[in-house]
Amino acid sequence: MTSKLFIESLLALGGKKKKDGIDFLSSSLLIRDKASRVEYTVGKIVTDENGKPVVLCYRYYMPKGSNGDAKKVFIRIPSEDFTKYEPVWDL
Repeated sequence: MTSKLFIESLLALGGKKKKDGIDFLSSSLLIRDKASRVEYTVGKIVTDENGKPVVLCYRYYMPKGSNGDAKKVFIRIPSEDFTKYEPVWDL
């Protein structure tokens, strides 16, 4: 897939083009690590120095505190690891 086609496909799926990548901020766009079953929210898709896609995700690891903040852990998923994750379907 060419870089231009990749970007056009992401935008067609609802992504918002930003200077440094494409934002996919949606509470319903979840993926799951197949091995650990941990779920992540997709935050952004960027390209690495070789033009390959990298998915930036996060998950909450503590409930909201008294100040309303919830702690997040962030991960980067390179295209080589995409097969280790699956979509989470809301039924």
